[in-house]
Amino acid sequence: MDYILQQRIAEGGFAEIWEALQVPLGRVVAIKRLKVQGEKEGGRRIHLPSAHVHAMFRHEAIVAGHLEHPNILPVYDLAYDEEGRPMLVMKRVRGQLWSDLLREDFPHLSVEEFLGKHLPILLSVAQAVAYAHSQGVVHRDLKPAQVMIGAFGEVLLMDWGLAMAYPRRTSDPQAPPWLRDPRSPLNHPTNPAGTPAYMAPEQTIATPEKLGPWTDIYLLGAILYRLLTGTAPHPGKNGDETFEYARQGLVIPPQEAAPKGRRLPSGLTALAMRCLSYDPKDRPHSVGAFIEALQGCMSGAKNRQQAMTLVEGVAERLATSPRDYAVLAECINTLDRALQLYPDYQEAIELRTKALAAYARLALANRDLKLARVQAERLPAGSERETLLAHVVELEEMQRRQAEALERANRLVRDERDRAEQIIEFLLGHFHRSLRRVGRLELLRQLADELNNYFSHVSVEVETEQTRRNRMGAYQIIAQVFTEQGDKRLGLEMCQRAIALASHALELHPNDPYWMARKADCYDHISTIEYYQGKYDEARTHSEMALELRRRVLFVAFGDEAEANFARSLHKRGIIEWRCRNLDEALQLHVEAETILRRLTLKHSNNEDYESSL
Repeated sequence: MDYILQQRIAEGGFAEIWEALQVPLGRVVAIKRLKVQGEKEGGRRIHLPSAHVHAMFRHEAIVAGHLEHPNILPVYDLAYDEEGRPMLVMKRVRGQLWSDLLREDFPHLSVEEFLGKHLPILLSVAQAVAYAHSQGVVHRDLKPAQVMIGAFGEVLLMDWGLAMAYPRRTSDPQAPPWLRDPRSPLNHPTNPAGTPAYMAPEQTIATPEKLGPWTDIYLLGAILYRLLTGTAPHPGKNGDETFEYARQGLVIPPQEAAPKGRRLPSGLTALAMRCLSYDPKDRPHSVGAFIEALQGCMSGAKNRQQAMTLVEGVAERLATSPRDYAVLAECINTLDRALQLYPDYQEAIELRTKALAAYARLALANRDLKLARVQAERLPAGSERETLLAHVVELEEMQRRQAEALERANRLVRDERDRAEQIIEFLLGHFHRSLRRVGRLELLRQLADELNNYFSHVSVEVETEQTRRNRMGAYQIIAQVFTEQGDKRLGLEMCQRAIALASHALELHPNDPYWMARKADCYDHISTIEYYQGKYDEARTHSEMALELRRRVLFVAFGDEAEANFARSLHKRGIIEWRCRNLDEALQLHVEAETILRRLTLKHSNNEDYESSL
C-alpha cells in the first residue's frame, strides 16, 4: 500500500478526508475517499456507494488533476483502496474553510476591514475560475465552503465534482482526451445541481443546455453578496423555499439584507447585483470582466481605508489641539484629501463642515472678515453657512462705517495740519527776514530748534502735496538758519531731510519741476557748506548734481525763474572751480551765468533779485 491513513480530518455527505502518509515519497498528503454506507456488528463493512457516485468521484479527480493553477487545490494521484474505492490524493493544506473564516470575521470587523481582508480572496478564486474557463471547464458549485485558506495565506478552490465542459468538445480533435471523452460526466452534466442558496436560475431547470461560464459568474456574484451582507443571496426557511428563490432569481438588495447600520460600498453592491441578474446577458460578459470590475472596487476599498485613517487623525487633532488658523487649515486640507479618496464618506463630510465653521467663527472673532467670508462660502447649504455669512455682512457694514468715520477724522486732521504748516512756513520766512534785520539771531536759532524737533516727530509721507511743499519750505529756511549760525552739521542734516522729502515726492510725481528745483537748492546748499569746510571734491560733486537737476527743470518747464536758478548754480560751481585753480573753467561758468542774468535783468528791469545775482 502506497498510502497509510493516519487521521480523519473532515467528512461530508458521501466522502471523508484523511491525512495520510505517501510512503514512496515520505510526504504527508490529504486523501478524499468515499464513505462506507453501513456496518454490521464487529465493524464489518457491508456495501459501497453506487457506481454513479464512483464515476463522479473519478470525474472530479480527472478534472482537478488537469487544472494546474496556483489557486486550484493540486491533485497528485487517483488511487484505490483494498476494497476498490477510489481515493483522491491531494495536497495537504493546513488552514480552514473560507466559510468558517467568514463566520468568524463578519460580526467583529468593520466593513472596510472585512472587505479589505476578504475581497483579495474572492479575486484569487475568480482568477482560478477564469483559468478553468480558459480550459473549457465550468465549476457550477462555487461557494465559500469550496475554498480552503491556508495557514500562510494560500487560497485554493476545491471540489470539481459538478464541473462540466463548455462548449461541448466530444468531436473536437484539438481537445485533450479528458475533455472529448463522450463517456465523461464533463460532457453529460446533470441538472438541477448545485447549492440552492447560491444557485443561478438556470441551474434549477431540468436540462443543462442553458448552463455556461455565465453560471459561474452568477456564483461569483453570490459569493460577493455573501461578503457584503453576511448571508447567501437566496435565503429560505427550508430547502424548497431556498430553491424557489433561486429558480425565480429573487435577490434582496444588499443594503437591505445587510445588518442595520452597515454601510456598503455602492460600487460593490452594484457589481454583485449585476452578476446576480436573472438574464445571463445582463451579467458581466466574462470572469475577466468581473475581475476587472472587482479590482476597480478593491482600489476604491483601499482608498476608503486611507480616507478613514486620515479622518481619524483629524478628529483626534481637533479634539486635542488648540484652535488656530494653522491647525484648522491643515485639518480641512486633510479632509479634502480624504474626500478625494472616498467622496461619499459621510463622516469626513460632517467633520469638514464642522472644521470650516470653526475656521469662519475664529476669523470672525479676530475680525478677519475676508477670511471668514471665504471659509463660510465653502460650507454646504443648510449648515451654518447663512448664519455665518449674515454675521460677516453685519461686521463688514460696521467696519465700513468705522472706516468712513476714521477717514473723515483723518481728513480733518490733515486739513488742520496743512493750514498749521502753511502758517508755520509763512511765519518762519517772515521771522527769518525780520530777526536777521534787527540782529536777533538767537531767537531765530531757538525757533529753528523748536521746529526741527517738531518736524522730527511728524511724518509727511502720507500727507497731501500742499503739506509736503509747506514742509519743504520750512526745511530749507531752517537749514539756512543753522548754517548762518555756524552749525553746519545741523544744516547738512536738515538739507538731507529736505532731499529725502523731495525724492519721495519725485517718486509720486516724476519730473515735477517744483521738486527737482527744490532738490537742486538743497544740493547747492550742501556744496556751499562743503566748500567752506574745504571739501572741494565733495562740493564739486553736489554742485554737479544740482546743475543736472536744473537742466532737467529747463527741459520740462523752461522759464525765467528756472533760468535764473540755473545761472546761480553755475555761479556757485564757478566759485568752486576758481578755488580749485581751474581758472579757465571757472571763467567759462561765470560768463555763462552772467549772460543769462544780464538778459533776464534787461527783460525785467525792476527785478532786484536778478540785479543782485548779476
